Amino acid sequence: NGENEAHIRQAGVENVVVPSDWGAYLMSTLVVRQTLTHALEELLDRNRGNSLYVIDCPAECVGWRFTDIAVDLKKRLDVLLVGFEVPHPPSALPVRKGKPSVELNPPADRTLHVGEKCIVMARKPPPGANGAFE
Repeated sequence: NGENEAHIRQAGVENVVVPSDWGAYLMSTLVVRQTLTHALEELLDRNRGNSLYVIDCPAECVGWRFTDIAVDLKKRLDVLLVGFEVPHPPSALPVRKGKPSVELNPPADRTLHVGEKCIVMARKPPPGANGAFE
């Protein structure tokens, strides 16, 4: 129940999933954009098509712009860069203490920082993938 999320987070739960909220969002999105149905089915079905993965960004890409990294990863690994996993220091807000956040579709000139990871879409797990996107 989404109404309990604040209390659950205060108790130290890292990830709160409210299936009814996600379901409502997906249903409304699919009604408006019916062509997205197949794209979402593919991303949600790990047995076919593309999935999302978190990989270590190549060290030489630190300081590069998002668009330059995207081109490099497409050529190098045939993956589509969709964003970055951004670490939070231990002194971050209690809810995120030491837990990474996600920055999807960042601005084209957003540069990669040390310690960040790449979130990519790929047909198969790319080298260095630590499982499907978490």
